[in-house]
Amino acid sequence: LRVGVNGLIAEIRARMNGLELNLPENLSRYEFYEGALIELEGLLTLQRRYAEKCAEMIKTATGRRKEELYRMHEALCRVPAQPPRTFYEALQSIHFYNFNLWELYYFGRVDQYLYPFYKADIEAGRLTYEEAVEMFACFLLMPEAYIMPSVALDSMIGGCDAKGNPIENEVTFLALDAAELARAGNGKIALAISKKSSDRLLRRAIQVNAAGATQPALYNDDVITAGMIRAGVAPEDACYYANTGCVEMTPIGK
Repeated sequence: LRVGVNGLIAEIRARMNGLELNLPENLSRYEFYEGALIELEGLLTLQRRYAEKCAEMIKTATGRRKEELYRMHEALCRVPAQPPRTFYEALQSIHFYNFNLWELYYFGRVDQYLYPFYKADIEAGRLTYEEAVEMFACFLLMPEAYIMPSVALDSMIGGCDAKGNPIENEVTFLALDAAELARAGNGKIALAISKKSSDRLLRRAIQVNAAGATQPALYNDDVITAGMIRAGVAPEDACYYANTGCVEMTPIGK
């Protein structure tokens, strides 16, 4: 989201150019970077094809559908190649990137990395809370179209930051509202709860469970963070984990 796929490609090329290939240990590094380039360049090719298809559909569309397609086309001409500018583009970028990784990675801490986009949109008058809930509900439903049965793609919310402060913002709550609305079988919400979690957050999570949404799944943030530290993870990283597989706890980016 910070640099877009073009930024990742530029970094990979710089690393490849900096390798001394006379050293045997660098050959496997070069092959790894080469494989990453192939994947990312393929992703950009698919992005372009989707944009072209969207432009083709605009020609015969009418009314609200035409407006939707124009918006999709604008987003697909930008992301994931470039950094997203809005909440909508950020969701599109995450989905498109993850779609090409084919069930390898979960969505991680969505309320942390999506909040700046949401906040900027709200302040600029580009987005309402209700619109954001609908977008995120659609985001949760997207995996239904392409992942294998009984495989979940979780979005984790809540928990605490490196200073031990609970993380709760409007994206935390809109994700829960979207989960109740979508009731997706594969696009799931996971909630990290701690002793510091607010009564408001716990009450809303229980309401969504009680409504029959079978989510959010609840994770004990205090126990997991302590376990991470005990396993040797640095305290500043121990709180930044995601559930991968089913309930396997994995430090993010480490």
